[in-house]
Amino acid sequence: TMIVSLADLHVGAFVDNILNKYNIDVFKNRMKEFKNKVINEIIYWNVEKVIIQNLGDSINGNINMANRIESDCGLVDSVAIATQEIANFIKDISEVSTVEYYQVYGNHSNMFKDKTFNIEEENMERFITWGLQNIFSESVRVKIHSAEDVIGYNLYDELICLQHGHQQISIEKLTDKFKRVPRFMYCGHMHNFKITTKGNCEEIQVGCMLGVDSYAFSKGFTGRPSQLISIVSSDWENVSHIPVYFK
Repeated sequence: TMIVSLADLHVGAFVDNILNKYNIDVFKNRMKEFKNKVINEIIYWNVEKVIIQNLGDSINGNINMANRIESDCGLVDSVAIATQEIANFIKDISEVSTVEYYQVYGNHSNMFKDKTFNIEEENMERFITWGLQNIFSESVRVKIHSAEDVIGYNLYDELICLQHGHQQISIEKLTDKFKRVPRFMYCGHMHNFKITTKGNCEEIQVGCMLGVDSYAFSKGFTGRPSQLISIVSSDWENVSHIPVYFK
């Protein structure tokens, strides 16, 4: 099984600094580059099934003034573009493998900046999965699951957990929630790739499609834009994590 992690796409963001350029066209090019890499790895590893997991912040949103100013398109357009590009990504991959799609909520997709006003279920990323469910409603090769704040699914009798990362839900709390210790816990939010082993669980922090924006630049945070491919054999004897970096 191949696990493809999409994290922090931030569709709608506009970045132009000495370290990074990002806009709608760059986003589309990086998605195409990532898709081609995924398909090549599917063929190389003889993958039987692909799980595509979206770890949130698919859109840049309007949670602060900087997001409004540094934008390449409006909020509604960013949701539409993100949905269509993710659908194209899924469609092309489904031509070489069956696909299951999961998505968790990100904080940039909240309705309001003030956290006290937000309800997890009232999140713009639900429109993305709603759109994908309609696009693939008649497909026998693609299954789209509804978006949730935290997701747990089974892979070869092991638990895989997904969260965006802004809530910082611990392994202990996830174990209590799902009554099992996760084998993998995937998250995004921090915009860089890192794997930390805690007991029998690997915390896998996936990089971002966006790259360095003005906020990160002002704080001295740097990092190359990236996404992640994971390969898991049915007996768990062979596990590979392959970060895919973009220029």
